[in-house]
Formats: sequence, structure tokens, C-alpha cells
Amino acid sequence: GLTALSQSIEILKNLEVLKLQFYQCSKISDESICILSIAISCLQNLKELCLDLSETKFTENGLDALKNSINGLKQLEKVYFFFDDNKKISDESFSAFCDSLSGLTSLTRITLCFPGCIQVSDRTMIAISNIMFRCRKIDTIHLILGDTEITNEGLLELAEKTKRMELLSEFTLSIPCTLAVSDEGVCRVAEMLCELPLLSKINLVLSGCNQVTDKSAEKLVNLLQHPRLGQVQLLMKGTGLSENGKSKLQNVKSQKEFKSFTFQS
Repeated sequence: GLTALSQSIEILKNLEVLKLQFYQCSKISDESICILSIAISCLQNLKELCLDLSETKFTENGLDALKNSINGLKQLEKVYFFFDDNKKISDESFSAFCDSLSGLTSLTRITLCFPGCIQVSDRTMIAISNIMFRCRKIDTIHLILGDTEITNEGLLELAEKTKRMELLSEFTLSIPCTLAVSDEGVCRVAEMLCELPLLSKINLVLSGCNQVTDKSAEKLVNLLQHPRLGQVQLLMKGTGLSENGKSKLQNVKSQKEFKSFTFQS
């Protein structure tokens, strides 16, 4: 089982890429994660780590072990973590895990997928923001954080810490049904993205955020004029956009050439 896998990983100490998927594996527990973490900590040459633990039974103890194992992997360039629907782990533990990632200054790509982790709030978002502030080589960010307790405060912190990331070219923020988010946070994120010189691809999922209105649409229209932006996905069903706001966003497609453009409202 997982013990044998971890022993195999330890043998492969020169491994540069590790991708493990345990989606919906109900037998994956803290003990399993602790064994795996010990093995991962031996991979000092690891450059890419993808770990899918969505809908498993691990708790804060497992996440803490994973955090400690990753701390020393200074060669990591790409990380992908999928912890969907884990309702057992606290905001404090998620934020500590994200804080540990901020020490990996070689990172160029990061995906954090925590949808349905209902205890995640602005504390975790602030820790994520610190990754952006300290890891200036990042060119791709994917944050999938729907059905959490994130508010405008978290988005404002993210915008403030991300606005000076001169290498950032691809940005995903998925926060569907995050009811505490309004124009204040979305507008600031849009303004921040306008300031990124290399931005070429955005994916914003705001469906069900009913406090997002035409004020956000105006800022997003400005963002879509970004000279390098060629790939766009805006999912905004169930927001507070008026027909006029929807029309303004849709009309941008006819005013500028995009490689791909998806707008749903």
C-alpha cells in the first residue's frame, strides 16, 4: 500500500517530478499522510509536486506533517495541491501550510484547490498572499477557493501583495458562491491585474457572488483592454450584474481580438 509506495519514493532520491492522486480514497488517513510525508522529505531534487487528497479523511495532523516535509524542498518550482471538501481542517492549519510555501522562493507555478473547505477564511488568504509577495518568480497562479469563508478583506490583501509580480502571466481566481465578497474586493483584484505587464490569461469564477454588480463590470472591462491579455474566461452567473453590465463585458469581444473569450452571466 502507501507504505510500500513511500519506500519506493525514498529510493528515488533524484526524482524531479512526483504526481500522486488519492481522490476519494477513503482509507487515506493521517497515518498514511505522515508516512508519505517522510518519503517526500527525502526528495531534495524535486522540482514539481502534485498531490490530490480531495475527499479523503486526513486532518490537521496530516497537513502538519505534509507542511514539514515540504519545507526543505528548496528546488521546488511547481506545486499543485488539491484538498477539496475537507471540512475537518481549520483555517489556522491551512494558513500555516500556506505560510510554509512562502519559503519556497524558486516557485514559478502554484495551484491551491480548497473548494468546500468551509473553515478556510481570510487568514488563509493572507497566508496565500504572502506566497505572492515572497516568491517573485511565479508566473502562474490558480486559486480555487469556492464555498469558503473568504471576504473582501482577503481579496484586498491578495491584490496588494500580487500587484508587483512582474512575471505573472496566468491568473485564476475561482470563488463561486462566496457571498461575503462584493465589488470592493473584485474591483481591487481587477485593478491589480491591470498593473501586471505580462498578463496574458485570466480565469475569474464569480458565479453566485450576488454582491458583485456593474461597478465590478466597469473594472473588468478596463482589465480586458490589457494589451497582452489574449485568453479570458469570466463566469458570472448569479451575480448582481444588470443587463447593461453584461452587455458591456460581452461587447469587449467585438472590440479586441482574443485567442479565446468565454463570458457567462
